[in-house]
Amino acid sequence: MLFSASQTEVDDMTDTGPPITINDGGQLADIGIPLDQVLWSRVTMTSDRWIAVRHDNKDEKRSMVTVLSPKDGTISFAGQTSADSVLMNPTQPIVALKAGLRFEVFNLNTKLMISKAKLHNPIVYWTWVNADVIAMVTDTAVYHWDLWQADCPPEKMFTRHNRLTFCEIVSYKVDPSLKWLAITGLTPEDDSISGITQLYNLDEDITQCICAHAVCFAQYRFDDNLSPSTVLCVSSRDVENHGKVRGKGGIIRLSCTLMSLLVCLWVYDQVI
Repeated sequence: MLFSASQTEVDDMTDTGPPITINDGGQLADIGIPLDQVLWSRVTMTSDRWIAVRHDNKDEKRSMVTVLSPKDGTISFAGQTSADSVLMNPTQPIVALKAGLRFEVFNLNTKLMISKAKLHNPIVYWTWVNADVIAMVTDTAVYHWDLWQADCPPEKMFTRHNRLTFCEIVSYKVDPSLKWLAITGLTPEDDSISGITQLYNLDEDITQCICAHAVCFAQYRFDDNLSPSTVLCVSSRDVENHGKVRGKGGIIRLSCTLMSLLVCLWVYDQVI
C-alpha cells in the first residue's frame, strides 16, 4: 500500500488530461509495517493529515500504533496498544482507541487522556464526524459521543431502519449542524451489491431510506433562498444485462415535509 498525495487539476477545465494526479510517497513496508497487515481494518485515514496503522510487532506481544503523514511519510507517533481499532482526529493531534466495548481518547502532544466511554453493545462501525464528536453504530442504533462533555456517555441519536439489518455498514455522514444524519450499508442482492442509505432528521424525528451506495452533505444557496440550504449528494451503481455497470449520481434538496424528506433536483446517469 502506498501513502500518497493527490492533486486536482482545476486550471483548465477543457484539459483532456487526467483530473487527478497521484504522487507516490513511499511504501508502508519501508517503515516496518508488514504488507499482510495493510488491511481496511488496520489502516485508517480520516483526513489528509494523518494515516493511523495498527500492526503487530514481532518483538512484542502487544500491537503497535503508527501515525504518519500521507504527504511525506514522516512518523509523528509510534507506540504500543491493546486496541482493536484506531482513528485519528481529522484536524487535531488526538487519537481515539477502541478495545471491544471500551473507548479512550488521547492527546498525542500532551500524552494525556481526554475522555473515555463504554457501550453495552458491540460496535459495527465508528468514525469521527467532526473534531469534537465520534459516531458509533451498533446493530440497532447510532450514537454520538461528544468528547468535551465530561462524564457524559454516548447519546443515542436514532434507531437503525430494519432495511439495514443484514447490511455491512460502510459510511456515516452528518451535515455541519448535526441535524441531518445518514448511514449507508451494502448488502448482496442477486448478482450485485445493493446500497441502502437511511436518512434521519433530528429536529423532526423522521427517517427515510433511499437506494444509494455513497452519500455526502453540502450547503448550497438557491436563488429563492436568503440562506444556504442543505443538500444531499448521492451516488449508486447497478449492474445491467451483459455485465454493464450503470452509475447514477444526484443532488437532493432536503426538506422536512409531511409527504417526504427528499426533493430531487438533478440526476446524472452514465453507463460505464
